[in-house]
Amino acid sequence: MGLAIDNQLDNVHWIDFLHTRNPKITNKFITWEEAFPFVLWAIWRNRNENNVNNTSNHINTTNIINQTLEYHLLTSKSTTNNIKVKLKVKWQAPARSWYKLNLDGAFNNSCLHEGVSGIIRNNKGEWILGYYDKYPTTSPNQAELQALWHALQIIIKENIFPVEVKTDTTEVIRFLYEDYPTYNDLIHECRWLMDKATQQGKITMNHSFREGNMVAHQLAKEALMSHNYNKTCYFVSPPIFAMDAYCKDQDGHMYVRSCSINVCSNLAAFFLIVNQANTRKN
Repeated sequence: MGLAIDNQLDNVHWIDFLHTRNPKITNKFITWEEAFPFVLWAIWRNRNENNVNNTSNHINTTNIINQTLEYHLLTSKSTTNNIKVKLKVKWQAPARSWYKLNLDGAFNNSCLHEGVSGIIRNNKGEWILGYYDKYPTTSPNQAELQALWHALQIIIKENIFPVEVKTDTTEVIRFLYEDYPTYNDLIHECRWLMDKATQQGKITMNHSFREGNMVAHQLAKEALMSHNYNKTCYFVSPPIFAMDAYCKDQDGHMYVRSCSINVCSNLAAFFLIVNQANTRKN
């Protein structure tokens, strides 16, 4: 990484000259732009050491390259985070004698409405109860929280235990463990209902990809088209608009989802935290 400084320095500050020189560097992973601060530091340090110690040592360019490479590796964004992997996703039946409640919240931004829904099935995947309702709302997160609030009300009222609750958004689960002032009252109500449900029977809650939550998703979308507010509509059998998704779940239909490695890693860490919380509750 040698530099030949000649008469080109006329009317140009030597630092500006070096900065724009852009010499070839022996390491293909780093650029002159990254190496330049380390070069200046090495020049200053070498000069001071030679003056103080009365020596004439040369600058160690290998150290400069190694320091620059370390900086590059520590500060550059990992390209593996953007790598997509294909995941196979399907609705999973709960354990024997357990119920599963899939819930969802749909949000209409243009008119600030939400549709909330849920479907309860047994370990054979058989339809036990489905429902939807419609409320005024302000955001998608509020819709998801309202869906959880509604689901917990039904679980407690109908004594649906032991039950596994699934949602396709991680935010609504985080709200149970972290404070969020915008929805403070609704979050506290959900926490209170969760504690009450835990006292009444076994209950766990975790995330499901949208592909494993399709029936609840269809119900929530249908709720947005309802003309009634705050009036729960119950289904004792699969409605026509959700029949296709329900039959696919019954047949074990496998969806393919594209997901980045970064998202998968974050979800894995999230699942670990939630599973530990579920274990403590039960």
